[in-house]
Amino acid sequence: MIKQSLLLLTIMLFTTCDTTGQDPDLKSFIKQLRAGRDILIENKTLSEEFDFTRIMPSNPVSEVMQQTRYNASVTFKNCVFEREVRAYATDDKGMKYSTMFQGNLSFLGCTFKEPVTFRACSILGKTVFSGSLFEKTANFEECSFSQQAWFNRCIFHGELRFQNAFFMQQAGFLDAASDVGSSFQGTTFNATAQFSNTRFFGYTDFSLVNWNGDCFFNYAEIRGRSVFSSADFKQHATFISVIFEQSEIMNCSFFGKTDFSKSSATKQMKHGQNYFLHNPPDLSMFENDKTNVEE
Repeated sequence: MIKQSLLLLTIMLFTTCDTTGQDPDLKSFIKQLRAGRDILIENKTLSEEFDFTRIMPSNPVSEVMQQTRYNASVTFKNCVFEREVRAYATDDKGMKYSTMFQGNLSFLGCTFKEPVTFRACSILGKTVFSGSLFEKTANFEECSFSQQAWFNRCIFHGELRFQNAFFMQQAGFLDAASDVGSSFQGTTFNATAQFSNTRFFGYTDFSLVNWNGDCFFNYAEIRGRSVFSSADFKQHATFISVIFEQSEIMNCSFFGKTDFSKSSATKQMKHGQNYFLHNPPDLSMFENDKTNVEE
């Protein structure tokens, strides 16, 4: 009887210790998540770290990976996160913890003051981060987006990481801006990818990308060094009125219509050894002394 009482007490402590002393809004949010209810939180400032890998029990998916699953849709609107938001973690034994969201995941017009980590997450519903501000690193490496994913009008003041991400449907970064550096190396876009009117500063990496749908960079500003090399463009590749600074487009395959009209390079555009299924695009708009062509 005493052993049973001690066991019951241990279970109660485990399920309540991580919410004791928390902000009431956050505590209520966690309670609803555990109950599998859809969540909507608006106009709140959350002053505590938010870790999706610890709210619900995790299950093994491999010898080195545990995964936490959420059935409900999660929506934050016009909220401020003063500490880190995490959906991926590792422990001191090398075990990795990722998160699967089976519903929609939305952070509309939110401000993240500390790093945001959604690495290796699977999001089965729609993903919306539009209008959000990231003051530190935003990590979406190896993330899988099953439905539309929108990052329109986002501002990234820290490093932006999307290496090896996988977009099943449309991806939108319209009017987004990244100040420090951005990497989409090895990412797969299976539908239309919209990067029009974006602004990239620092080092920008779009190498080894699989563009399986149309891609648009119209009116984008890509300052600093940028790399688009060793990429496959399966559909239309549209770079109208783009301002490059120092860019490299080498060893790429273009299978659809390709358009660089009215674009320019302020320092250098290095291009060559590219394959065009249709007629090569007109690149005469680049100044000769700023263009390096390798046949």
